[in-house]
Amino acid sequence: MNHTLSDVEIRVLGSLVEKEITTPDYYPLSLNALVAACNQSSNRNPVTHFDEETVARAADTLRERKLVHLVDRFESRVSKYRHVLYETMNLGRPAIAVMCVLMLRGPQTIGEIRTRSARLYDFGSLESLHSSSGCPGRSARKKSATPTCFQVKSNSPNPNLSWIGSGNSKKKSKISDSNLNNSGNNSNKTRDH
Repeated sequence: MNHTLSDVEIRVLGSLVEKEITTPDYYPLSLNALVAACNQSSNRNPVTHFDEETVARAADTLRERKLVHLVDRFESRVSKYRHVLYETMNLGRPAIAVMCVLMLRGPQTIGEIRTRSARLYDFGSLESLHSSSGCPGRSARKKSATPTCFQVKSNSPNPNLSWIGSGNSKKKSKISDSNLNNSGNNSNKTRDH
């Protein structure tokens, strides 16, 4: 199954995952709420300004790929969207939390992933993040058919390595190019598992 996603699809999917975990009382999301989640200025890199038609088109594509379902409830006149990554990709909460951070913020160091995923999943330690999320670590390398992230060699003076989500390496638009240029050359990307 091809899961190469556009930037808009990645943002829509990441926003659905985030809101499912952080605001369960308001989940699934209406189209208006999904547009707001995609365009919010906090916890997003880059900040976007997608219109309703763009988000609806991306959500429809995700539905065709069986990553998102449309939910019609009798008590609501509005159809709502929910993701089905747990079932479709057979991933647990730790891996979904890492993917969410990477989808919404782009390449991150392993420490940034741990800090920024705290609202989504409490890893406790870097070793816990390595062993339970699908991000390969020094001592606990998890062999998975669906790796959550890949290591990106960085040319920056920062000795930490950056990580990107498995979908981010094949994004279709300029956002991925700028993110990869900030964290190292795309040709230096290596799987570490």
